[in-house]
Formats: sequence, C-alpha cells, structure tokens
Amino acid sequence: MKRNAIIFLLILSLSMVNGYAISLCNAKDIEYKASDTSWDVDTVSDALNDLYENNSCKIGDGILEFLKQPLVFSYTGGSQQFVVPVSGTYKIELWGAQGGTTDDKHVGGKGAYVSGEIELKSNQKLYIYVGGTTEDQSGGYNGGGAGGAYVNYGYGLGGGGATDIRLVGEETGDFASLKSRIMVAAGGGGGALYSSSTGEAWGEVQAIGGGGGGLNGINGSYKFNVYDSRWSGIIRDDFGGFGGNQTSGGLGGRGYGTIPSSPDATFGIGSSQTGQGAAGGGGGYYGGGASIRNGFGGGGGSSYISGHNGCKAVLEDSTADEIKHSESSIHYTTMIFTNTRMVDGEGYEWTDVRGEKTGMPTFDGLSTMNGNASGGYAKITFINTH
Repeated sequence: MKRNAIIFLLILSLSMVNGYAISLCNAKDIEYKASDTSWDVDTVSDALNDLYENNSCKIGDGILEFLKQPLVFSYTGGSQQFVVPVSGTYKIELWGAQGGTTDDKHVGGKGAYVSGEIELKSNQKLYIYVGGTTEDQSGGYNGGGAGGAYVNYGYGLGGGGATDIRLVGEETGDFASLKSRIMVAAGGGGGALYSSSTGEAWGEVQAIGGGGGGLNGINGSYKFNVYDSRWSGIIRDDFGGFGGNQTSGGLGGRGYGTIPSSPDATFGIGSSQTGQGAAGGGGGYYGGGASIRNGFGGGGGSSYISGHNGCKAVLEDSTADEIKHSESSIHYTTMIFTNTRMVDGEGYEWTDVRGEKTGMPTFDGLSTMNGNASGGYAKITFINTH
C-alpha cells in the first residue's frame, strides 16, 4: 500500500531545510515533508523496527503523534496492503460502495459503514479491498452482482462492492480469502427503471436499490412515478432482490408467469441477473440478491465485524461447498474489535438490532451522511502503543 504526499527519510540530525524531524530513540530521526512521491509502508516498517531493536529504546512521542495521521484507501480495482508499522491499538473504518447509479431515476442503494478498534502487531499484514460503484450493468468491484441490459422499456445496473479487511490476500471470490475477512462494510443494490418516452410502457416504475446493511441487508424495492392500473394483481414486493444476512445470501427477486426467480446471492458475492433489465445485488459479508426485472432494485449485502454483538462468524473448517457459522461473533483467528459501530446505507445504527437513525461519518470525519453515495473507502488510524 502506498500513501501519497508523504515521504520518510532517515537522517542523523535534527537540522533540515524543509519539513521537520521527529526524534526517535535519541539516535536517528525521521523527517517527513510534502512531496509528490509515494512511500511504501514496508520501508517505513523496516526502518522503525531497525531503530527500535538496535537502539534498545522506546519509540518517542513524536513518531507516535505522527503515526496518528489516518492512512486512507480509496477504490483502485484491486487489493491493497497495510503493513503495521508499530504494535498498538488501531481504529479501522470502512465504507461500502453505492449500488449502480447513473441519474436521478437509476439510483442504487447507498453503502454501509463499520468501525472498531483492534490490537495489531508490528509487521502484521492486512489486505484492504475497497468496493467499487458502477454506472453500467457490470457489478461493482468486490462482490457487486451484474444487472441486465435494456429490454422491455428499461435496464438495470450492477450492485455496489463491499469494502473489507482480510488476513489472506487472494483474488476476489477466492474462498480462503473471503473467510479470512474480519470486518466488512456492505455495498448497496443496483438501481433500475421501467419506462418509455412514447407511453407504450405501463406507466413508470423506478427501482429503489437496497442499502448496504447492518446485520441484515436492505431489500430492493420500487415506487411508481406514473401509475398504470394494468400492474394491479401482477406487481409484488418480492420482485426486488432481498438483503443478505449473517448466515446466507439474499434471495433473488421471485419469479412470475414464465419468468423464473433470479439467482440467490452467496458468501461475499451479490447475485447477478443479466436478463429482463434487472438490478444486481450488493456485495457484503453475504451478498444481496438481484431483482427479477427492470423497475425493481437489487438487495443490499450484509456487514460484519468480529466482536460486534449479533454477528455470526464463519468457522475455520468451512469450505466453499459447506459454510459453517459459530453462534459467536468472533472470527476464528480470535482477532476482535472493540468500540464497534455499524450503520446501514439508510443511516440507521445497528447493535444486535436496527436502532435509531444516526447517520455515519463522512470520509473526513467532519460531518455525517445517511449512507455512502460513492465508491468505497477505508481509513486506518493509530491510537496508541501496547
């Protein structure tokens, strides 16, 4: 993982031309200053360890204050790494991505937010997967299901990807990597629209993509912008995709007439429905289901935090063909978060149940928002040493 706008230089004195130095062990200092160059955290971690071990002293207060500057991870379309520079307590915050959105009539569900504090050891490596949003039928990176191309007066968009922290870094969808997740912020389901400018369609039905969930993802739904009585007796609430939960993926939209139900979502992956102009499900701990057709939203994925009351941890001996869950929330590695928060894509706080509408922090932490209406995001902040 690289962080822009900061470089570290090992120097032997406190004097410098630009920036300022931080005294470390009264022997060597670390200078940082504005630069267009990026730095690799492995280099910094090695430098800190060398200074600490070879000088047999404690890390100075200056470097600890510097480390408290948040490290941020935006969407890249691939996995990113964080190598822990010094043992201590860290706060991790994740935002899932919004489901596919193109305009005010194709609006996906917003991404969820999770946070917590965790003890990490120097040189420990975490893999960060930041979910992507989408503006077409393709599913957002990290678990978003695909939507359907235009057919019968409308098209659907893909679901938003989840943002998660893993202990094993492999290709997205690899089960060993997916079950190593210790924190997941769910993505929202995709948007879709049924309409025609010539009046041939039965009114106008707009999908409401399900928001990324807390313990349970939010179901995709719909609304009439223009009602047509011919829908009477046909339209059903279960045409939208269902939200994922702690032990299973969301159901796909239920079928009708000769049209079969959409596929159900799976562990980490929202389901896809590339026919009927449907909307894809959001990624998550378990993904959300795709809708049955245009005009109905995809379901949001579920979120997970090891140590958060109500979560159900996957067992270590689980396989892709047989996933087992504990009644405990704690991941099989026993890595556990404290002071946890979980907020769904509609802004509601979750304990072991859905509570009040509180909103979630904006990326910069200066305000609040009711769901993340963009690509995913992650932030890691050092708090203190052990």
